[in-house]
Amino acid sequence: MKKISILGTGVMGNAIGQAYLKAGYNTTVWNRTLQKAEALVSSGANLAKTEKELILEGDLIISAVATYDNLIEILDPIEIDWKTKILINISSGTTQQARDFGEFAQKRNIPYLDAAAMSGVKRVGHKEGLFLFSGDYSYFEKAKPLLEVLGSPAYLGSDFGLTPLYDNALFTLAWGSLIGFYHASALIAAEGQQAGRFAALAANHTPFLNALFKEHAEAIGTGIYPNDDGNIEIHKSAMEHVKALSEEKNIGTDFPSFIIDILSRTEKMGLGDSGIASVIEAIKKDHAK
Repeated sequence: MKKISILGTGVMGNAIGQAYLKAGYNTTVWNRTLQKAEALVSSGANLAKTEKELILEGDLIISAVATYDNLIEILDPIEIDWKTKILINISSGTTQQARDFGEFAQKRNIPYLDAAAMSGVKRVGHKEGLFLFSGDYSYFEKAKPLLEVLGSPAYLGSDFGLTPLYDNALFTLAWGSLIGFYHASALIAAEGQQAGRFAALAANHTPFLNALFKEHAEAIGTGIYPNDDGNIEIHKSAMEHVKALSEEKNIGTDFPSFIIDILSRTEKMGLGDSGIASVIEAIKKDHAK
């Protein structure tokens, strides 16, 4: 596989195309709004006149259109032999949407991998850029040398729904961490301290959090929640201090209030003396409703 086709040249499609051009690959692009393809064409990409022409030109076809439905709308009327090609789709969506599109692809004999870009556009083309893939492993293995141009590819399994599942899970983790960082930065800024200084200190705290991820994953797997790092009652009291300090510094209390609410619901389930990973029981209970 040597030739790349990029379907959709918005922010992500442009970053992907630039990475392949920089690596010296023959790259063809198409976008409904031609102006959005100009940057890639200026960098040396070929411009396809139609979606069908784009697909015929490439060995690896990467779709970066907005939704699964958009891609179905594009592909449905196109009749070609996909035997020597692989289609990769980086649309965001739900597990069911991914599985439905996978079924669409299989009915048309389209070799297909569902994908997600997890590290933003600035890290596309760098090892730090994490890309998730699911589908037939033989397609992943065949395309892997080309996928490594984009960053670090991770194969999740044959179920197409695994990509959006882990995509949404990692997005949840990122935003949970960032909201904590933003609230903490607002707290220290209220005392004239700089976010950069706090970020450096927080980076040294990361190994501890990574260890907690592993330990708490084991606890969640067994349903046994040791309170080695304090129980629900202790952490609820500590978070109430965070809320009180936030009020004192006249900053928002949305974040500590949210955590206190989850801890309170966990406590009401009779888990006040359990370790903090037991909050997952309150979260799962909400789902069961």
